[in-house]
Amino acid sequence: MKITLIDTGSPRNELNEPLAIELLCGNLNFQHQENIDVALFYDEIRKVKGSEFLKEQPSLIGISTKNGSFDRLQEIIESIRKIENNARPIIIVGGVIATFASKEILEIFPEVICVIGEGEDALVGVVKIILKHGHQNQENVKNILAKQDIPNLFFMLGNTFFETNRKTCDLNQLLKPNRYFLGEIIKSNGIVRAESSRGCPWNMCSFCTIKYKYNNSYWRPLPISYVIEDLIDISKHSPRMVYYTDEEFIGPNPERFYEICHQIIDKKASGLIRQNINFFISTSVKSVLTILKDTNMSTILSNMKKAGFTDIFLGVESGSPSQLKRYTKNHTVEESTKAIRLLSDFNVDYGFIMFDPDTTVNELRENITFLTENSLQTHDARMTKRLRIVPKTKLWWRFFEDQKGYVKFDINELELVTNFSSSTVASIHYYFKKFEDNTLSIANMLQSKSRGEIEVDEKRTNLRKKLGKLREENLLFLDACVREAEKGSANVNDKLEDIYNTFVQQYQIEMAQQ
Repeated sequence: MKITLIDTGSPRNELNEPLAIELLCGNLNFQHQENIDVALFYDEIRKVKGSEFLKEQPSLIGISTKNGSFDRLQEIIESIRKIENNARPIIIVGGVIATFASKEILEIFPEVICVIGEGEDALVGVVKIILKHGHQNQENVKNILAKQDIPNLFFMLGNTFFETNRKTCDLNQLLKPNRYFLGEIIKSNGIVRAESSRGCPWNMCSFCTIKYKYNNSYWRPLPISYVIEDLIDISKHSPRMVYYTDEEFIGPNPERFYEICHQIIDKKASGLIRQNINFFISTSVKSVLTILKDTNMSTILSNMKKAGFTDIFLGVESGSPSQLKRYTKNHTVEESTKAIRLLSDFNVDYGFIMFDPDTTVNELRENITFLTENSLQTHDARMTKRLRIVPKTKLWWRFFEDQKGYVKFDINELELVTNFSSSTVASIHYYFKKFEDNTLSIANMLQSKSRGEIEVDEKRTNLRKKLGKLREENLLFLDACVREAEKGSANVNDKLEDIYNTFVQQYQIEMAQQ
């Protein structure tokens, strides 16, 4: 049986190792190795052109989606639709669009089978049924999937939406990925991916998608032995940086993190892991504060650096107490400041949301003050983002069910487009977005080039400084708009227009001088 797995890539012009399809391939090969032949395609490296991927006549095509890839998904499915029905392969769609917009996909493509959340068990089960019953009679396949309750599937059964039971993957049984693209990713200065856990121990944020994605499960760590063995395998290809996909790397068990640090240090000393590999991880203010409370804090921080955990994403999200409450974050502004200071010697990327539907002018001021007081106004992280309201989150249900304040659902960006409660904030955001758009493509390019396999650290530093300069200009513009709004003048829109024109003119002068 021939299987084709496709990663649609990302419109961000960033080369990420397609870990999802590599993991699925590794698990499929272990379960059905003698009976299947799996071909992997990744649009950023090995892009499927037209109906090229259909030449081998696969029985199943799996498509992994990301934000911004819906158009590409449509293109692939339309190519498959050109095949006669009795020869058409089963189409499985997974990833974020399938998980959070499965109904919308089926309303357009009723023949598709969506995977909700984790796909390892689902795909193994689907393949098992196709091996036994064939793929030609797709309605028969769907009936069997329903009867056997293959987990995490959503599809049309006749004219009815049908969802099988949700199931979380047993990470103790997870097989290592088939890293088909790793060599090319490194050669092309892309981003090498790995994972050590799934989920979040807090599961509280009103905008967070993790709870639904992982079926309300708790934070689940992979065995430390798996993490280290995977790193040893990756190290053989000589990458400089490994980016972990974990939503929360440290988690509620800092001792596990400390043990990973120790084992990496030992393996680097023995030569099994290259000395110059560093790691990018994501964590929360709450997890960082567990380190702060540890009596061996200085030793822990030293070992983190020695192991190579030099780059950290920290979910601060806001410098406004009322915004943090609205996001149901379980930390305070003061705790965020403590975490920022604790990690001051690391390369930190920050999660920060400036705008949401209920943002007030006062909250904008609190955020700007927070960033300035913590010396983040020149940081390369994008601190001025607007909140994306994604399906199945607490905020989604509030806006979608109440039918209040939302305009439309954008399936490509997986976002419920909403209005602002404050007309003044709406005007500020309009002009800010208009100003930011002047430099957004440059900023995205600099961000992309500063990540992944960069030969010289100085080059990465210089790219981040250039990006930080753009971020500072954006924040200065926003500050000017907020100051004008704080005056309470009746003609605030005219004043914002004047500010916009002044800043754009100054920016054009600066660009001409460079």
